[in-house]
Amino acid sequence: MSKAYRCEIPITLAQMNTIFMGFNAVVIFSIPAISLLLLYAKIIYTLHRSISTALQMRTVRSTENGKKSSEVDDIRGRKQVMLMLISMLALFIVSWGPYLISRFELSIRPHAHEFFEMDYLDHLLFVIFGAFSFGSAALNPIMIPINSTKFRRAILRAFGIRKSKKTASSRTSSETVL
Repeated sequence: MSKAYRCEIPITLAQMNTIFMGFNAVVIFSIPAISLLLLYAKIIYTLHRSISTALQMRTVRSTENGKKSSEVDDIRGRKQVMLMLISMLALFIVSWGPYLISRFELSIRPHAHEFFEMDYLDHLLFVIFGAFSFGSAALNPIMIPINSTKFRRAILRAFGIRKSKKTASSRTSSETVL
């Protein structure tokens, strides 16, 4: 006869919930938020320095008119990337931060982890912050076209709403008459 073994770790459902919510708050929110903040700060700093360098180079080469418009477009593109990085990070922090932090805070309080035993304010915040987290998934695909002119143009061209900048090359066809 085989003996059945089972886990004998004395842990309650409330303790498991607290551990899980703490894990979520740290691993799913805090570590990515801090990592993104540091990486985006480095990228933005590098882009900002490159804009300063480009502006200095433009004043030196101000006599060349052909390159001036492309340099302005390049600087504008870098500023758009900086704005997009800041807005995506803000969206992540605003949508996921309150959700995960409130869930962790609720799991620490005694008897607050049961959904039906929360008071009205806790229940309202539970629902609102839960909607914020879903809003993040809904807003991400909207944020990229708002922040990127090239992406908007490419989408419009892909759906045939806007013609491509390149004109169609004239095609030569040879017809033979029999």
